[in-house]
Amino acid sequence: MSARFESDTGLVWNVQRERIRLGSDRAEKLTCVRIRKLPEDGRFSDEMKAVHPDVGVINFILDESDDSEPFVDLTGISQLRDLKVISIYAKNQALLDVEGNVSKLPLVRVIATYVKGVSEALIQSPDLQFLELEGAPMDILGLAPSALNTVTLRKLTQSKTRSAWEKLSALKELNVENSGTVHVSPPSNQWPEIVSFISVASLKDIVKASQCLPFKFLYLEGIRIFDPGASFWDLKAKRVTVGYETKPPKWLVDAWPMRPAAWANWLVVPYHPSLPGSEDAVHEEYDVTDESS
Repeated sequence: MSARFESDTGLVWNVQRERIRLGSDRAEKLTCVRIRKLPEDGRFSDEMKAVHPDVGVINFILDESDDSEPFVDLTGISQLRDLKVISIYAKNQALLDVEGNVSKLPLVRVIATYVKGVSEALIQSPDLQFLELEGAPMDILGLAPSALNTVTLRKLTQSKTRSAWEKLSALKELNVENSGTVHVSPPSNQWPEIVSFISVASLKDIVKASQCLPFKFLYLEGIRIFDPGASFWDLKAKRVTVGYETKPPKWLVDAWPMRPAAWANWLVVPYHPSLPGSEDAVHEEYDVTDESS
């Protein structure tokens, strides 16, 4: 059962013990704190350390009833030595801990609005496996530890740096969502098992990137402009799924008459009258097992 706390400083939070999934085959019962309101200076870590020294999850669910953007000061977070999950969607963040201290936290999952300097510090935990960032550049993945396996980037701000894409080979899953123009480059060795682009205004160079290194399982939905100047049918992948809510994207409808004879061997697309023959598309779920086993 959740208990509510309110301190003299103005800090308001709820706490309860919950079983939290930290991986596909790992879950732990952790002390979970939901911070509802912060003091004016945005500080919370000293009080958390005093009241809940074993806090494992911190989720900022801040009251936004007024027009001001909440300010979150993460300084001192390094003293919360059991912290494994943090979720913080706030544009105003500060972190003044001694460099390197934050990277010693056992963070497994970070969900955050990107703030330069703060996000970079949070994602360097050697235990980090799951990362969700909003408004970050692709380059930030160059700082992530080798344990990282699942990344979701929303409102991607910069994607042209080829070296950032080269870091993707160690991932199992990459999701890019709600972004403008995304320039795709191939990773150094292989694509993550699953790659998805959802609600992207313009997806560029993806065909060329796939010809350098074919995708394994690629999911596309809400792509307004697909790789200008390239043919969708030249895309290389083990399996491509094109999803849509009510009707297929115009670029797929326009390309449909040019589909190759074997298109149904690799393309999954829901049936629609504007895609005659699409009832023949494969509809199996992703099978990400190792075919060599």
